Amino acid sequence: MNVEISFIEEDNYLYVKTRGSIVSSDIAEGMAQVKEKVSQSGYRHILIDAFEITPPQKEFDKFLFGKTAAEIFPMPFKIAVLYKKEFTNKFSENTAVNRGARLFISSDKDEALRWLFKKE
Repeated sequence: MNVEISFIEEDNYLYVKTRGSIVSSDIAEGMAQVKEKVSQSGYRHILIDAFEITPPQKEFDKFLFGKTAAEIFPMPFKIAVLYKKEFTNKFSENTAVNRGARLFISSDKDEALRWLFKKE
């Protein structure tokens, strides 16, 4: 896998730090690592810092990320992803949300945390 993943257990959420370049074959494996950590820790709120992930080579990878996130993290999970604004077009977010997941992508950590803990 071309992505490094590390975890910090915050008071109310799991902070996931990622670094590297993502390819289609890494998406499910990376999500499975996050799911394993979530299962061990019991968190339902997840903040993924993807600022150090290179942009995907294909739009299909954005679709695959959203689809995989929805499959691996259905309700009650809530995921906010931090990513560079210039590479964000909400395709991954829309793909996940259209499949029932609660996922939000932002380049602003404060905005992401507000969304993560907003009452629904």
